[in-house]
Amino acid sequence: MLEGLRGEDSIAELCRREGIVQNLYYRWSKEFLEAGKKRLAGDTARAATSDEVREMRREASAIKEVRALDIYIRKDYASRPRSDVTIDVALIDLHVTVPARL
Repeated sequence: MLEGLRGEDSIAELCRREGIVQNLYYRWSKEFLEAGKKRLAGDTARAATSDEVREMRREASAIKEVRALDIYIRKDYASRPRSDVTIDVALIDLHVTVPARL
């Protein structure tokens, strides 16, 4: 693709060497250039795969649970006299699997 855009070889020669028809080359180069224009214009949106969506939902759920625990602990801590502040971790029922990327 880049060789054709650079003009290093003729499109016909490039297509013969790669075993593709010229129409396919021109379609790919048009898509490549359009994607480049969109990227330069700041359009970085793309469709997420269903696996990516599931992973993001799992991560969001884990973050929400950790945040809820954080809020609970802070409220509990704030409501106690300073001499009575202890956190019994054994009483916390937390079912969070933190993804490796966090």
